[in-house]
Amino acid sequence: MRAALPAFRRVRRCHRPAFTLIELLVVIAIIAILIGLLLPAVQKVREAAARMSCSNNMKQLGLAAHNYVTNNSVLPPGVLNAYPSLYGDPGFLVLQQNYQGLSVFVFLLPYVEQDNVHRLITSSLPQPDYMSLTAARAGWLVSGISGFQTAAQTKIKSFVCPSDNPYASLNCSVGLGTFIGASDGQTWVSGIYVSGPFAAAQGRTSYLGVEGGLGPIPGYENEIGLFSNRSRVALEHVTSGDGLSNTAMFGESTGDWEKSPRNYSWGWMGCGTMPLRFRAIPNPDDVNSWAGFSSKHSGVAQFTMGDGSVRSIRKYIPTSDANFVPFLSVTGWRDGQVSNTSSFMP
Repeated sequence: MRAALPAFRRVRRCHRPAFTLIELLVVIAIIAILIGLLLPAVQKVREAAARMSCSNNMKQLGLAAHNYVTNNSVLPPGVLNAYPSLYGDPGFLVLQQNYQGLSVFVFLLPYVEQDNVHRLITSSLPQPDYMSLTAARAGWLVSGISGFQTAAQTKIKSFVCPSDNPYASLNCSVGLGTFIGASDGQTWVSGIYVSGPFAAAQGRTSYLGVEGGLGPIPGYENEIGLFSNRSRVALEHVTSGDGLSNTAMFGESTGDWEKSPRNYSWGWMGCGTMPLRFRAIPNPDDVNSWAGFSSKHSGVAQFTMGDGSVRSIRKYIPTSDANFVPFLSVTGWRDGQVSNTSSFMP
């Protein structure tokens, strides 16, 4: 018998050629286009999240201010600057003599879960009445008290907008004030800046209290805001005035020219309030835009209102803008004007 032949099976082989260079380039181009379409969407989502987080920070500041009122009957002072004159020059020489230079944030520390930082300050006060509104003492910056220096270097996350990076600046303002020039009689906004390792160590803030037009400067009393030098504003007064929901309490401020590389920022220990009579929300090409409210958000700057709500105000509102006067009225609590905010809200 013939032996059975082994069974053979034909295996079909499929030949698959590799990508050509042109096909590979087309695929890469498609992927690049898709990434290009996706990145703006990702950036928008990221900015929306940062803006919401910033809004929450500002809401917490408003709640902290209201909790302070619960225990003290009035809002905290915007800053402890010159005294007994409330509009003296915030210079280094004066800082050594008649004002403490402590901002509103110092008084709010226990109400934003920063009790330890507050104790660093209060446990090292050179005089028992150092934080009193009617005491003129040497400034925290020149006092030589280690508790002040240690506290001032604390980086408090809720004082910084997530879209901003004030710690990238080379210089830090450790004091800010509105004053009348002794020689020319003009009104000025002045900051005290430091640089080098001392500046690098300072805790920063993206927010400032709203001083109104020019704070306590004579002739502008009706424009005064909720926070100014040595201020003691009761919420009942605001309610019977322009109303809490119609009055700005805190605003965003970068402390720098918006178009430039980051060179300046605010220190939370000594920078408490910002007036609006000179700049409000200045244009990005204004080299003095540090003297106004600003933000790193696209198109808006956020403000905490007296009732604790947070509103977005459209950039930009220089003094020449038609919205300047209506916006200025929002920053004062007793000017008798309730503005239609729809013209400068997005």
